[in-house]
Order: sequence, then C-alpha cells, then structure tokens
Amino acid sequence: MDLIPVEKFIKVISNESNSLLGLTKFTKILSLLSGYSKIVENNLEIYVKFSKNMEILYTLLKLIYNSAKKKILYRELELSKIRKSSSDILATADLMKSLTESIDNNKVKLSYIKEDYFKRKNQIDKIKKDQTIYETLIQEQSQ
Repeated sequence: MDLIPVEKFIKVISNESNSLLGLTKFTKILSLLSGYSKIVENNLEIYVKFSKNMEILYTLLKLIYNSAKKKILYRELELSKIRKSSSDILATADLMKSLTESIDNNKVKLSYIKEDYFKRKNQIDKIKKDQTIYETLIQEQSQ
C-alpha cells in the first residue's frame, strides 16, 4: 500500500471544505519540522558516534594507565627482590661478623685458659718434684 503525500491529502481535504483552506500553509510548517527532524537525527547520529569514540578513548586511556601501572609494579617487584637479596646477604655478613668476633673472643679466652692450665701444671709438677725430693730426703734420713 502506497502512502499518500501529505500535500495531496491536504489539497483534497481543503477542496472539500472551505473552513480548511489554511491547511495548505500547514505544509510549510511540516517541511520545516521535517527539516528539523533530519537535523535532530543527524545530531543524534553524531552524538552516538561521539559517545562511541569517547568509550574507545576511555578504554584506551585505561589500557595505557594499566600498562604503565603494570610496568611500575614490575619494577617495584624487581627492586623488592634485589632488596630482599641484599638484606639476606647483609644478614649473612652480620652473622659471619658476629661469629668471627665470637671465635676471636673464644680464642682469647682459650689462650687465658691455656696459660692458667700450664701455670697450674707447672705448679703441680713442681710440687710433685719437691715431694719426691722430700720423700727421698726423708728416706735417706730415716736410714
């Protein structure tokens, strides 16, 4: 079924009744409204395209931001690994230093103990020697 153009419809109605003669001027308003409708449709299409472009731009900016954040976090992870490794090495070095100091202190203590031991041993040996001398002297005198 074909649609009847508005202008023909208005002409037919105007010819039927004298009170509807002003309707022919109404077609001008309709053409203006039709033009306005096309402008609004074009504006709506432009807005939809703009909106899609803004969504794409937003997604792209999020991607760039997340990519940069990922790089920063990766660098921080690498630095953290290096710091942990350095910390472990420093802890090992500190432990080695304290063990070395402890060994040195124990060597000094051991040397003092050795000195005391040899002094006591010499004293005991001297006492034993003196004892044997006295025992010999006592035996000689008792005879």
